[in-house]
Amino acid sequence: MTENGLDWSHYKAVLFDLDGVVTSTARLHAAAWKTAFDTFLAEVAPDQGPFDIGSDYRKYVDGLPRYDGVASFLASRGLSLPWGDIADRPGHDTVCALGNAKNATFTAILRSDGADAFPDSLVLLAHLESIGIPAAIVTSSANCRTILESVGLIDRFSVAIDGLVALQLGLRGKPAPDAFHQAARRLGTNPADCVVLEDAVSGVAAGKAGGFGLVIGVDRNGSPDDLLEAGADRVVSDLTDLITGAGGWPGYPFTPEPWALTREGLAPDLVGLDETLFALGNGNLGVRAAFEQGTPVHEPGTLLNGFHESWPIVYPEPAYGYASRGQTILYLPEASRLSVRWNGVLLDLGEARLRRRLDFLTGILTTTADWPQAKVQWERLVSLRHSDVFAQRVTVEAKEAGALEVQSRIINRLDIERTGQDVQLFEPGEKVDPRLAPAFGRRVLQLGDRHAAGTTCVLTYRTTSSDLPLAVASRVDCSLDTAGWSIVDGDRAALNGTARMEPGNRHTTEVVVAYRRDDDATAALEYVEGMGDFAALAGDQEKDLASLWATSDVVIEGDPIAQQAVRFAILQLHWASASMTGHGVPARGLSGRSYEGHHFWDSDVFLMPFLAATNPDAAREVIRYRYSMLPKARERAAELALDGALFPWRTITGDEASAFFEAGTAQFHIDAGVIRGVRRYLAWTGDDETLWEMGVELAVETARMWASLGFWDEEGFHFHGVTGPDEYTALVNDNAYTNQMARMNLRFAVEAVARMQAEQSAGFGRLAAALNVTGDEMEEWARIADAIVILRDEELGVTAQDATFLSLEPWDWDTPRDKYPLLLHFHPLVLYRHRVLKQGDVVMAHFLLPEDTPLEQRRADFDYYDPITTGDSSLSPAIQAAVAAQVGRETEAWSYFREAVTLDLMDRAGSAANGIHLACSAGVWLAVIRGFVGLELEEDGVTTDPRLPEGWGSVTINLQVRGEPVKVRVERE
Repeated sequence: MTENGLDWSHYKAVLFDLDGVVTSTARLHAAAWKTAFDTFLAEVAPDQGPFDIGSDYRKYVDGLPRYDGVASFLASRGLSLPWGDIADRPGHDTVCALGNAKNATFTAILRSDGADAFPDSLVLLAHLESIGIPAAIVTSSANCRTILESVGLIDRFSVAIDGLVALQLGLRGKPAPDAFHQAARRLGTNPADCVVLEDAVSGVAAGKAGGFGLVIGVDRNGSPDDLLEAGADRVVSDLTDLITGAGGWPGYPFTPEPWALTREGLAPDLVGLDETLFALGNGNLGVRAAFEQGTPVHEPGTLLNGFHESWPIVYPEPAYGYASRGQTILYLPEASRLSVRWNGVLLDLGEARLRRRLDFLTGILTTTADWPQAKVQWERLVSLRHSDVFAQRVTVEAKEAGALEVQSRIINRLDIERTGQDVQLFEPGEKVDPRLAPAFGRRVLQLGDRHAAGTTCVLTYRTTSSDLPLAVASRVDCSLDTAGWSIVDGDRAALNGTARMEPGNRHTTEVVVAYRRDDDATAALEYVEGMGDFAALAGDQEKDLASLWATSDVVIEGDPIAQQAVRFAILQLHWASASMTGHGVPARGLSGRSYEGHHFWDSDVFLMPFLAATNPDAAREVIRYRYSMLPKARERAAELALDGALFPWRTITGDEASAFFEAGTAQFHIDAGVIRGVRRYLAWTGDDETLWEMGVELAVETARMWASLGFWDEEGFHFHGVTGPDEYTALVNDNAYTNQMARMNLRFAVEAVARMQAEQSAGFGRLAAALNVTGDEMEEWARIADAIVILRDEELGVTAQDATFLSLEPWDWDTPRDKYPLLLHFHPLVLYRHRVLKQGDVVMAHFLLPEDTPLEQRRADFDYYDPITTGDSSLSPAIQAAVAAQVGRETEAWSYFREAVTLDLMDRAGSAANGIHLACSAGVWLAVIRGFVGLELEEDGVTTDPRLPEGWGSVTINLQVRGEPVKVRVERE
């Protein structure tokens, strides 16, 4: 056994108890026992008190065979019955009759309510399957098959020894080990080679008495001492703790399917999170995964990349050069509501057996709801091939006779729900979350044309201030009777289809919606009418995703959770960029309005390496989007008394939209981030045409900004009044990250200009004339780069984050956890005067520019800065993981990686309901590629330096290198 996990190489099989370990039926069993015993006592012994679930259940019947449980409880009350026969009819005459009465009640409750599988048991079963260890179920329940079928696990166990088998073979019940021995025998293993998992004291005692290799108590009730006293070798409360030596995946909530993400049941408190996790997109269009009908809902919405409203930023005390206009991405008129009514009543999701599944290979989100009246299945996709198309299909299968009504709607929710002021302001004393988009208190989408003809409908709009056009066109194809679309007003349209249903009848309705960036109603209608049906769109989607996966898949052997989670992260990167043209990538992709749909450094620094190595066309679009901003970036530089170009910290249009300049405009390192993105693209693709067309001009104008921002003194070249990635330390001098990135930027500019001059003399002549590039200027850039000051504290032996950081007051690390993230609970000035990091500033520089700093120094810097990093930024854990792996800090690497890969899947930051943390998704890929695999791109190909986590047998990476597909595989030594 390792420190935390389990070395599974020592064992050949795992024997699971059912109730309390694999499934949660204790509530059902307890209710059935209470009904049976209370009825019996009322009739036979009315002077006795009722059966007490809190004490009698655990003490007398839990874990025992059914009839033994009857006898045990009766004995506790001084009562007895003849034993009888297992064929006795349910009643009160014999032990078997009373036991059969309990079973009849339990079966009825099971059919009505269903059992639930513990998520951690599903995770462990998947892990065992992935490493080839068989599993058996060993239970006293006679309902084993029914229970396993109800949770979809009937095929996951090679052997099942249940109460019926025990009766047939005459096996003694627990605490006798007979049933466990029978399971081991049928698996062809010796008890000493088996692991027993039990939550009941009697089961633990049986495992111990049977001489099994390892008996693990599963503590679901907070009573570990009881299990240890009964003989458990180890007690865990979460079975994922047994998966890896690095600490497993405690609390992981999903079954680790390799190519899908599934949520079973309806969890109202997770609705917002699931609207994000199951959102769909293509880089141009994004649709949050609000339910197709009814409640609960958090924030339904459809987004079009860059489609925004602008508004004046009002400062109580304005100053020269402040950002003047805000930009906020808009929720479009929503067309994803596709509701089902039965006999005139909307079917209630809360009364259905519900399942949602996002298929990574088909790109289809399927929601299945099973009611007594009918089974309903919704499917939806956002097309990768047709970047403005969203499609849905709903299939209704009747289980009883009734009147079916299906309704498709278009709702301009944004304007229907507007309030009374221009942009919603914060009340005095209200806790402000700057990551959230403001609400508009006025009409945003002005109505244009409205047209409905049969089963097609179009509504057009134009934004009030930004003057952007939009057409929403919908086509419905159904096998129902319908009168076609009706438009109530310009903000609501609906189509109803009806049918009389008999058991076994099926009806299907398909909806294809186009979101067009013009307000030509006729063209939009023609476009949507010419679009294929759902099946055709789904077929194209599967092919297009297969092409993307062929150059981006990461295969992890030995850890099914990591496999699922990494593929989920990669899918999010595709959703945000695959069909993007003319736009950048917002920080939350198109899965929510958090950060107002703004483009930050995230896509240049985090996303670009992934795109350059897997989807060069999308990577080139990111560069083109930045290049299109150059005119405004030049204006912004001039506004700040700088030469060249200064890119905005956050923007949609190219204008600076950050009203908080201390952690916005002062992050001058955005220019170097753009250039690093260009460098990674060129390294992976070898695309010199993009370098000549856009890259050299970007390099020249950013180099000029750096040369004018800094100044010389006797120590070298300095940059003062800047903010690095760590936004808890602002307006500092000689920030190490900024200075190192500026040096990289300047040197690249010198190299790029020299290359163009040598290899593209005509093009260089035109560029030099247009930009007035001179040899003297390039020499000055080189001289500055060599002289940029990087501070180091000799006493501590670390790189100084800036000129004063190491002298700041230490942060009080006893600050309660509910005060994090600190930016939501402390004034910036409080943070600025303390030695505390939002994210690793120096560590980030070491990740991006490892060649600048020796390994020993990078390790020392990581060891110093890691303990004072809060991780309040979603950008932090993945980069900390990668650098920790590179410098040999394996425990920290695994811990940070697990945090990064589940940041959204487990909502660790508490804000995933507002959209995917896209930079973190990209960081997960980077942590695997550069951290654990140690992959670097050299002139003659790729090299690796693997540091795989414990439990990972191998990692295989699919990439593109200079236009050629490449597969890299590394194995754990």
